[in-house]
Amino acid sequence: MDLYVLVYLLSIIIFGFGSTIIWRGNLILIMLLPASEFLGFVDPMKFAVEGAFDIHALLSLIIFLTILVSIHKLKLLIKSPFFLPISIFFLFWLYGVIYPWVSGNSSLFYSLKASKEFLTIFSFVAVLLFINTKKDIELGWKYLIGLGIYYSILEILGQVFGPILKDNMSYQMRREDLFFWKIYAPFWPVILIALYKSYYEYAQGVSKPFIKLGLSAIGLLLTFFRSYLLAAFVSLPIVLLIYGKGISKTFIRTTLFIFAICFCLTIIALMSFTISSDFASINKIAHKFVFSAVEEITTQSGGSLIGRKKVSESRENMLEKKSYIGYGFIDKESNLGKSVRKTIVDGNLGFIDRGTLDIPIKFGNIGFIVMVLNILFIVYVLVKINKRHENEMFKTRCMALTAVSITYLLVLPVHAPLTYSYGLLPFGISLGLIERERILLLEESK
Repeated sequence: MDLYVLVYLLSIIIFGFGSTIIWRGNLILIMLLPASEFLGFVDPMKFAVEGAFDIHALLSLIIFLTILVSIHKLKLLIKSPFFLPISIFFLFWLYGVIYPWVSGNSSLFYSLKASKEFLTIFSFVAVLLFINTKKDIELGWKYLIGLGIYYSILEILGQVFGPILKDNMSYQMRREDLFFWKIYAPFWPVILIALYKSYYEYAQGVSKPFIKLGLSAIGLLLTFFRSYLLAAFVSLPIVLLIYGKGISKTFIRTTLFIFAICFCLTIIALMSFTISSDFASINKIAHKFVFSAVEEITTQSGGSLIGRKKVSESRENMLEKKSYIGYGFIDKESNLGKSVRKTIVDGNLGFIDRGTLDIPIKFGNIGFIVMVLNILFIVYVLVKINKRHENEMFKTRCMALTAVSITYLLVLPVHAPLTYSYGLLPFGISLGLIERERILLLEESK
């Protein structure tokens, strides 16, 4: 085991679960460091034990230990307005682990192993029970937003220093077209959180975080997840309307955001060194980042959709056999996993590129409906608690997570943020910080 791995593990002991001397907000850092592969400078295999342990197992262990040492504050969870949706997530997890085992499709070990990523949603419980003070909450948000800004800066630097970063970082990278580099940063939806929070801070008049807003907007563009960009265009105005900002204000603020995106596209065009006097390169880049995605959706054509359709056909055939109840968490080495290797493309029953397929495969079509309703209920709770408090920063955080929730629902046809850790961990941490702050605000008002 390398020295920096030992230093990290020692830091967990130093910060101490239950310590009142060190800021408990460092729990967020303890989770985000391995999640981000130590900002891209540590090979995740340094923590791995083949076939048994990996980064997700480490995160699950941290979450479990944190909950365990804070179990005496469990009443905070029981009294929380998010108790019902987090309980539903727990029932999903329990079903996904137990059902494959009792049906003979998997051993208990393999179903538990396959559930590691889903377990990261319970970071909500760990954050809620462990963090105590307003200072810790602010520190937690700084870590979360800071990682989003770091990823955004990395995306920008990657377009200039792509080959150097590829040789010196743990992140996978590849050429995207002639001029761009795509960086596969883990847990990248922290960029979404940074973008939405910055936008609503500006829209609410809380602050003028133009640098953070600009960086995170460019960062989102350079992830090349066009579905999330289009979902952002939809989510931002919907949230403003939900929170009662009126049609005129929503139109103005959304228009400003669109202009900001256009400005970011111009910056990206300049970065590619292909801009011409007639702005042809800007049109080309706008088509690549935005309009091509619209075209694919409206015509149901294009390489991205065709590729997903081809890969998903065998999984859809399997789903037809258990369309109502699904299969639970199936590891590639389980009984079912081994039996479908020859018929399933890439040998993995899970399918991260389509939530509308991945959720039903795990929990059935009934589970898919319950999952969507569960996220909508979280949106309802966020709106409800937002209206009960006057703290403007708290309001922007509720609005940001509402936008993330809606975005996750909108991208389900092409991505699976509700069953995989890259979406669930940032979501769970953010929700935990919001709920802990809500409790503190209530205590202050008494």
